[in-house]
Amino acid sequence: MTGSPDTRRSVLVAGGTGFIGGWIVKELRQSGNHVVAVGRQGLGHALLEEYDAIVWSAGGPGKDSSELHEQHVAGPLRAMSSLREAGHFVYLSSGQVYGAIEVPFVETARTQATSPYALAKLEGEKCLGELAMSEGKRFTSLRVSLAYGPGQSGGMFVPSLLDHLAKRIPFETTAGEQTRDYIFVSDIAKAVTSSLSSPNPGGLLNLGSSEEAALKDVATAITTAFDQRFGTESQHLLKLGALDYRESEQMRYVLSMYKAKELLGFVSKVSLKQGIEHLIREFHAPESLLTGRRS
Repeated sequence: MTGSPDTRRSVLVAGGTGFIGGWIVKELRQSGNHVVAVGRQGLGHALLEEYDAIVWSAGGPGKDSSELHEQHVAGPLRAMSSLREAGHFVYLSSGQVYGAIEVPFVETARTQATSPYALAKLEGEKCLGELAMSEGKRFTSLRVSLAYGPGQSGGMFVPSLLDHLAKRIPFETTAGEQTRDYIFVSDIAKAVTSSLSSPNPGGLLNLGSSEEAALKDVATAITTAFDQRFGTESQHLLKLGALDYRESEQMRYVLSMYKAKELLGFVSKVSLKQGIEHLIREFHAPESLLTGRRS
């Protein structure tokens, strides 16, 4: 794309003020698109306009079934009406939809999702795909593995660990032998941009790194990088084995990226090592840590 006023694609990013959405907005703008970024509060007004493409990165795990349905099914279905004829709707789904099946997860596998969040994502994929087909619009569902990167907050493993290290609080976790597929947030943003630019019809696509890493190794690498940057000694704060595995603990979690590579030419560019280095480099530590407090 040239980015000229005559050729710029208009894109609405629902959830564009959030962690992943913010990175998507930045990447799309750098690629020459005209982007409208909205959070939950501004979405209704934004949907009064029409767009060449809509990216749905809004919503989270939710608190109850009605909230999950609104965020991942009803909300995006309403948004579809603001998509121009032959427009493209990109829906950020989750690798959690696969459940506890053999790895690597492939798009043709029979899903065994059990969590309310994953079930809502599956319903969203199905309903949005059917609506797009009936209206002659393109639909792509990106089943994202585990995102991480600068600006992430909340109770997920990586931001929670960093929060504990910065506050000098012990971080209790399991033995960490379970594996996970982490994808750096900039790679997600690039995949969304590639999807919108691709001539392929879309459909279901995995979005991960295909790099399977044990949580104990991820935690140790983050703690080591943290100490190297801030001159702290934090390995004693990492309490591996303090918690038991959950009864339904998923021990392996990694996505096959064959289809995304074939259809989009997409390959994750940021290795886990590089991503952790970037994450720690951009991490904003509290003043108490910066002034040399050690524990």
